[in-house]
Amino acid sequence: MAAGGLAVVGTAYATGILKNPLPALASVGQSVWDSIALAGATNDEKSIRSLEKRLEEHRRKLDDYRQDPDAYDNQGFLENAPSLEVRNRIIEGRIKHLGQEIRNFEEQIERLRGGGCK
Repeated sequence: MAAGGLAVVGTAYATGILKNPLPALASVGQSVWDSIALAGATNDEKSIRSLEKRLEEHRRKLDDYRQDPDAYDNQGFLENAPSLEVRNRIIEGRIKHLGQEIRNFEEQIERLRGGGCK
């Protein structure tokens, strides 16, 4: 399909002239299923980039928190902990939670790359 055909279809879709651009794409030489596959690949790539960005943010957040938990005690939980034991459990819980979020991002990225079930 020529690039101009896609631009015309995209413009028509964006302005509301076409409700579903897939039949129009098929009419200019591309099957509906090819269009869906291409759209899916693009969406997966965008999702992977977004997840990788969030993964890096959480890794940085975890490293920063491990270095200085008190700097991130914006709700006063650590400062007001009734004992050192409770304070340490709060810190361990936050570290565990961030670690789980990191693992979840890694698993989602792996699934999108085709390494697991969706």
